[in-house]
Amino acid sequence: MVQAKANANKGRLLSFLVVTFVLVVAACVSWHTTSSDNPPFLAKTKDDIGVGKKNTTVRQQPPASDQHNTNSTAARISAEPATAASTARQPQFGIRGRPAPSLQADRWYNLPRGKKSIDVTDYRGKVIYLYGFQSWCPGCHRYGFPTLTQLIGHYKGNDDVVFIAVQTTFEGYGMNTPERAKETADRYGLSIPVGHSGAPDQPSAVMRRYRTGGTPWTVIIDREGTVRFNDFHIQPATAVVLIDQILVSNDP
Repeated sequence: MVQAKANANKGRLLSFLVVTFVLVVAACVSWHTTSSDNPPFLAKTKDDIGVGKKNTTVRQQPPASDQHNTNSTAARISAEPATAASTARQPQFGIRGRPAPSLQADRWYNLPRGKKSIDVTDYRGKVIYLYGFQSWCPGCHRYGFPTLTQLIGHYKGNDDVVFIAVQTTFEGYGMNTPERAKETADRYGLSIPVGHSGAPDQPSAVMRRYRTGGTPWTVIIDREGTVRFNDFHIQPATAVVLIDQILVSNDP
């Protein structure tokens, strides 16, 4: 009788411990999921993931998980002023076929000697490859920067093709700072002009003017200053074909 009672007590204690353990684990999982101090993209992908990798077989557009258009933040910044008609549909990203707007970035690095800033009008008559990024954006490192560096190498010595990179910050202002933009560019050995656009009280004006969907974002501008391509990503081979077509068709 005593032994049976002892066994029953042990069984109840074991059940209590199991239930307690399950509850503690569930609480920890819930806290990690909801905590604003642990963004899911930072937990898995720091800003140097994918650095230096070159992949010429990537899809035309990175997976949604690699596109930093956090919820509707990018859409809201890029969208035109709301109207009864515009609120009834999704924002249309990009300005393909339109004149390229002024950049007017907040900060510039790697500028030509004697220059304090640059703009698209400074390169009229040349093809411009404009790349928008954020320092913590996974897709920027996995797709955008490898494509950028590959194209820079391909057109090395061709003065008719210009490359510009701008950090178009619309989130994570404490990490996507002007200093981090320069550090990220240096990590890839970029000597092209690198700008920063965006502050906590004023999200990126470049992003708004070009109506980008987030980062990474690629814009190709022809010799006449017209936007010919804009999307999250373009394959290197596809970019070469388009740029070469523009060079021939706009040949002075």
